[in-house]
Amino acid sequence: VVNVKDWGAQGDGTSDDTQAIIKALRIPPRSYDKPLIVYFPAGVYLISDSLEWRTADGTFSPFITFQGQNRVTTILKLKDRARGFGDPTSPRAMILTASSPSSNPMGGGNEAYRNNIYDLTLDSGRGNTGAIGIDYLANNRGSIQNVTIRSGDGAGVAGISLSRRYPGPCLIGNVEVDGFDYAIHVTQYEYGITVEHVT
Repeated sequence: VVNVKDWGAQGDGTSDDTQAIIKALRIPPRSYDKPLIVYFPAGVYLISDSLEWRTADGTFSPFITFQGQNRVTTILKLKDRARGFGDPTSPRAMILTASSPSSNPMGGGNEAYRNNIYDLTLDSGRGNTGAIGIDYLANNRGSIQNVTIRSGDGAGVAGISLSRRYPGPCLIGNVEVDGFDYAIHVTQYEYGITVEHVT
């Protein structure tokens, strides 16, 4: 378990915490029996770029959990009018989970084991019409639970996107999405996705 504040994140709502979170996210080792848990204490963590689940050399990697203190007090907020998030025809995610290394340049595949997001809120800010809250991929063991995804101005492409091969089995439960063109945008569903208690 790594605490993002130990890697320089401030969580004060004004400092850009993107690079600090990425440093914590890329700590090795990680494997099926030794997953990485990235913990976010209460605070507002301002980001200006995608948090893609990669290793230090840039390779996509699973076995990661984002764990907030709770969904009310732990908020990841995208900077208003963030660069690269303004085009709905070329959407970009705040968080992008991934499969084990593959030839797929966007982290797709069917080895996205133990990818979890728990107990936090994502806020896509304002003026980010091309934003996706979570571009999600998980297999066998993986879930998004007790999460709120909201748009500061109602705009955005999707709260959760399931558009890369091959999602599931996975669980999306106790999730609230406010705003966006789609709450949950599903275009791939090979292995089974369970959705419950979603508003």
